[in-house]
Amino acid sequence: MGKLGYDIVVSKLDENELLFSQQALQSYARLKDIIWHDELFRLVSPYRHEHDIAALMFVSENQDKAIVIVLEVLIAQRSFFKIHYPEII
Repeated sequence: MGKLGYDIVVSKLDENELLFSQQALQSYARLKDIIWHDELFRLVSPYRHEHDIAALMFVSENQDKAIVIVLEVLIAQRSFFKIHYPEII
């Protein structure tokens, strides 16, 4: 499953950082089935200059569960560029 964004030395975490990391991993364990196996909808693109957020929604196949994730984009100077992919049929 990867590192979940962690590239740290766990032994160097203070008590609060360790607790936060443990809680984050517990939350991920609870949500990972929907994230990995169900539908993803990109609600707000981080590449649009009028937004400083990215928003994603994961919805279970039978639509009885959903996860909405909103991230604040913290880039001082946006220098995004568009990549155009050929259409895949």
